[in-house]
Amino acid sequence: MGISQRIFENVGFFGVQEESKDGLKVTQWRGTCFFIEEAACEDPSKIWGYMVTARHVAEKIAYREAFLRLNKVGGGSEVIAIPARSVRWWLHPTDCTVDVAVARWLPPEDAVTVVRWGVDDFVTQSDFEQRTFAVGDDIDMIGLFNRSPGVDKNSPILRRGTLAMLPDGPVQTRLGMADVYLVEAYSIGGMSGSPAIITAATIHPHPPSGARLRGIGRSALLGLVHGHWDNVDSDADGDAAQAEPKIVTNSGVSVIVPASKIIEVIEQDEITALKAAELPGLIAG
Repeated sequence: MGISQRIFENVGFFGVQEESKDGLKVTQWRGTCFFIEEAACEDPSKIWGYMVTARHVAEKIAYREAFLRLNKVGGGSEVIAIPARSVRWWLHPTDCTVDVAVARWLPPEDAVTVVRWGVDDFVTQSDFEQRTFAVGDDIDMIGLFNRSPGVDKNSPILRRGTLAMLPDGPVQTRLGMADVYLVEAYSIGGMSGSPAIITAATIHPHPPSGARLRGIGRSALLGLVHGHWDNVDSDADGDAAQAEPKIVTNSGVSVIVPASKIIEVIEQDEITALKAAELPGLIAG
């Protein structure tokens, strides 16, 4: 299955400076962000834009100088310095297990090649109830491969898998028991905060042969990559005092925060009040 090349321009890379072995400062790229927008119903010409990443990524860069790298119009990249404590990251208002952080900011459109997901293209629970999407549909995750982020510009990597499970209850994550989706796909360092895109499989009858042919349906934003689920091998008898060093392996299952959780973040009362102040006539709450 192909994928629109424009989707690769939806993401940016976060980096921090670390000291190398020879004492030089080098930028280490650590995580991914992407961009979304919502239209103001009261004024179709007005949109609100947001930069979205994983909460655990935002927490790592919030209290130190960081950098955001985006691809420039015409080639190359733009590196934007982010001073420590300079960004207001909005988190979920009631659930600390939601691995989402949102900043109310968009980069200038005339400078960088950023495309945005509209909230109308977010997957909802009703999409699953109506069988618009289902377990077995294709998943694309686009983000940072931190061993090869690109030299002169961002070069996102595409990881591909299938929707493996819609759990009927919370699942253990690094932030606790959380409502998530599970995807059969290997994840790697740097993918945290990446967009996860689902594409519906459609079945078309083929009258002459009686065969049912699989086709490609609608694509939408499933959610945000939290990370992968590790397998941890422990000692056989369970005696912590006698345990050998644990071996961590990638289970091949990626954890996705539902897009609906991003909506809950940007629709919290404080943000709604800010939008109301920016657009006279918008009723807050």
